[in-house]
Amino acid sequence: MDLKDAQLSPKRRGLVSIIAAGLTSLLLIIWIMSGNTYQSVDPDQLQAKEVESTVSNLPKVQTHQVAAKTFTPTLILQGTLSPYYQAQVYARTSSQIQERPATLGQWIEQGDVLVRLDPETRRTLVQKAEADVHLHRSELEAGERLFKNRLLSEHEKLRLKATAAASEAALADAKLALAHTQINAPIAGFVNSLPFEIGELVQSGDVIATLTDTRNLKVKAYVAQQDVGRMGVGNPVKVTLLDGHTFVGEITFIANLADTATRSYAIEAKINNPEGLRIAGASATLEISLPEVLAHRIPPSLLSLDPSGQVGILGVNNEQVVVFHPLTLISFDTEYARVIGLPDTLEIITLGAGFTQPGDKVEPHLQESPL
Repeated sequence: MDLKDAQLSPKRRGLVSIIAAGLTSLLLIIWIMSGNTYQSVDPDQLQAKEVESTVSNLPKVQTHQVAAKTFTPTLILQGTLSPYYQAQVYARTSSQIQERPATLGQWIEQGDVLVRLDPETRRTLVQKAEADVHLHRSELEAGERLFKNRLLSEHEKLRLKATAAASEAALADAKLALAHTQINAPIAGFVNSLPFEIGELVQSGDVIATLTDTRNLKVKAYVAQQDVGRMGVGNPVKVTLLDGHTFVGEITFIANLADTATRSYAIEAKINNPEGLRIAGASATLEISLPEVLAHRIPPSLLSLDPSGQVGILGVNNEQVVVFHPLTLISFDTEYARVIGLPDTLEIITLGAGFTQPGDKVEPHLQESPL
């Protein structure tokens, strides 16, 4: 090929330039289109990636779902046993002891004779009072007849009437003093003391016997002010002595006024002691069954305090925000605490709570295994 053939004609050179420019434009269009394609990624996908990136930087906590269940709380108290009925029997008239049917340690029923005093002096006083009544009644009848005939003043008639009434009152007193020479038991119980012997003189007001009913016992204890509102008369009670003996009974009394020193309320429970065991005065443990409640069972280690000192637990709400839930503790042991005052169902933080505080947003990981 000669030089003339190697050189392109102007027409051919223009065609080559047009082709080169077209290729360049095509490449530019392809590059622009590829850029638009990248930018046209779904915005929701980008937002999800941003959220995912943000969540991954949040504090991670382990949580459990807990639900309230029916629970019968038991309140444990320390108390003291004493006779349910106890009475000191006093002489109500003065005389010598004539008989003493009762003996120390004997169980007697209500109305049984404890002591008889010498009645002779009292019988004489009754006879004299009866004679005085007969005399003054006769004088009053005569005075009323004279008054009708206008032979006696009204003042004198009233004096006779008052004298007759006084004599009748004296007779009633004499008969009562005679009746008091026989001293009966006011309650059923064991004879715990008989300080006077037959032949000794007793004065009105002297204690001639002490009776204690230890077949029925009362247990007295004190309950804290935060617990007294959960109790009621009739609540079942289990009483356990130091030697292991157990008795059952119920609450019979709850004080309406707290002790000024301890701010606690006195309570009493009645139990039966049919065997008459000598346990009055002993200490005992009371287990009081309280009404059923809906309560959560939570490990005590998860409980915490807010700045004001309120007991509560940290949980996570639906927005994954840490929430402090105040609660009331009603029962606990080394493994679990029973609490009330929480929502029926909630998600509590079991691991990682120490790195968060109420109001923080967290990444919770719910555990399926039970607490």
